[in-house]
Amino acid sequence: MVNMKKYMLYLYAFACFFQAQFLTIEIPGFQLSVGRICFIVFFFTMFIGKLRVPKDYLYRYLGIWFVYQAMNIINGVRFGLGNWVLLTYFIGIYFVLAITIKEVISDLKGYKTLLIFLNCGILIQVAIGLFEHFTGIYFWTSSKELFSTVIYYMNKKFPCAMQENPNDFAFLMLVGIVISLILINKSKSKFIKGLWIVTIVCEVYLIYVAESRGVMLGLIMGAVYVILVNFLNNKQHSKKQVLLVTVAIMGLLLVGVLNLEKFITELSSHFDFSGGNTTRINLIVKGLESIFETFGFGYASYGVAAWHNHYIEILADFGIVIFIMFLRFYYLLFKRLKKVARNNSELNYVCLLIRGFLISLIIAVVSPASILRIEWFGAIIATIVAFEHRCLYMESKEMSN
Repeated sequence: MVNMKKYMLYLYAFACFFQAQFLTIEIPGFQLSVGRICFIVFFFTMFIGKLRVPKDYLYRYLGIWFVYQAMNIINGVRFGLGNWVLLTYFIGIYFVLAITIKEVISDLKGYKTLLIFLNCGILIQVAIGLFEHFTGIYFWTSSKELFSTVIYYMNKKFPCAMQENPNDFAFLMLVGIVISLILINKSKSKFIKGLWIVTIVCEVYLIYVAESRGVMLGLIMGAVYVILVNFLNNKQHSKKQVLLVTVAIMGLLLVGVLNLEKFITELSSHFDFSGGNTTRINLIVKGLESIFETFGFGYASYGVAAWHNHYIEILADFGIVIFIMFLRFYYLLFKRLKKVARNNSELNYVCLLIRGFLISLIIAVVSPASILRIEWFGAIIATIVAFEHRCLYMESKEMSN
């Protein structure tokens, strides 16, 4: 049974990036894709057996988040019962996958295989994005009409692939860069390393042409963090290393300076309450008003608004308590990677890359209209949670035996 679930997990990792556009069965009100079928199996097998939530804040938060959303059905009915079901499903992805990964993957080799399947799914999205950008032909996107009728989109030839829009696509490319860097570090074959390097170059280019300023700024922040920490941790530096690091950081900062006005406009549209993008500001105000409208419990219903700000999205949809717990969850997710690196020096670079990714998310998560509706992002966070738990708890248990 465990082996079957492992193979299904790998299939889910590959298929989750195609959303409901890959081998889909149409049923009334829902599209049943390969990934969603796998998820349903994970969900029922998890509850048929003895569900054991680890004594770990990261897991307990995901469990509480899921149960809280499921129990907040009163607000769900107020703002749309069907959308309450949909939001409950989206939150269930984080919890169910984190439990499933913990159960079926017991060693680091399994995590590497999981990353390979994730990256293969992303690789197809990269190929589609390049095809769309250079040809202006959109076969796969659900926003096909937008790209074929709006002059601005037609001229820009934004990549989108099977994601909802160019911002979501750029966000996926950011994730792909991190996974590819980890696989480069853990691969021995020069050919495979070369494949992932080419993939990274393509992903950076696609972020640039997608013109997602939030994701680009997040990428720069994450890259500067990784380069600086990696440089400072190594106490002995040659002149060549100092020069390379200086050039790399200056180059990244130069990109930021050249796009400073665009970046400031992007950020102000999310966080500023005066001037700028009126629509975005109104969404922030609406998110804060949700505290009073739902008595602090959150809307519990998907689609009340396309928040374009993950922090406001969490606050508005789930209320004050879950929002505060989310901030602690995110902080611990980052902090514990340092402990993992101390316990296992071979994972030091991998942990550094994941920390850089979490740094980049601080800004990058305000670019997509809704992070919660991005199903594959739940798989990414669940993988990080399970990886940290395995390294901190399973290894300590193995050492004590």
